[in-house]
Amino acid sequence: MDAAMTQAQLASLLGCSSQQIHKYERGDNRVSAGTLFMISNALDRPIDWFFRDPGGIGETLPLNPSKLH
Repeated sequence: MDAAMTQAQLASLLGCSSQQIHKYERGDNRVSAGTLFMISNALDRPIDWFFRDPGGIGETLPLNPSKLH
């Protein structure tokens, strides 16, 4: 929504299905570094845009090491 693009439009740019984009958004499927790079290019956003707190003022979310496992 922030990038003014539908899941179908993003999927078309990435060469995947809109269902796959939906799974990425919900966290059902992990996004590889390469795919994240492609998504950031398609949305014309820097990589750190994906790690910002949507309720904050552009601040990045703190890393929680316990969630890395």
